[in-house]
Amino acid sequence: MKAMLRPMCYSAMAIAVAASMLSGCNNDSKKKVGLDLAINSFDISSPTGTNPESRAVQINSGIEDGAFRIHWEIKATDILYRADVYLSEDGDWNDRDNKLLLSRNCGGAGMDCRGERMNIPCRFTNDNRIVCDTGDAKDTTHIGGFLKTIPQTGYIVLRACNAMLTACDDAAVKVEFQ
Repeated sequence: MKAMLRPMCYSAMAIAVAASMLSGCNNDSKKKVGLDLAINSFDISSPTGTNPESRAVQINSGIEDGAFRIHWEIKATDILYRADVYLSEDGDWNDRDNKLLLSRNCGGAGMDCRGERMNIPCRFTNDNRIVCDTGDAKDTTHIGGFLKTIPQTGYIVLRACNAMLTACDDAAVKVEFQ
């Protein structure tokens, strides 16, 4: 009888340990504790600056050909990471109505972008397109469906993940298309 209880006792202990370890898990992408990747900074700059009332970066297709820049700095333990930039109505990267503006594999030689810092020139055109130039690649996204009126407020969202896509972080900047 004692011989049968011992394996059951060890099994119960293993289940209790596993349950206690899993109880600390959650899917909160904002939590940065223990991640091997984090967004240190993310911002958008434009010649028209920021609207003082709405605090949105103004992106105007009629000023300097709609020029604006996307800047980020990523702190990653791994040298490789993936960066996706979205246009969002509410600042949430995981909305099905978001528009993917660009997607890059970053970090090492031969990648779409090298290093932890990026400074990407983009334009908002008169035909409601966003064109971003990252060297060899140009990304063009039509945002006519997003723009209900002009001016239109939204968010440009950066989602960065390690190479295995097991650790991610995101950040958003409020913008106003004019």
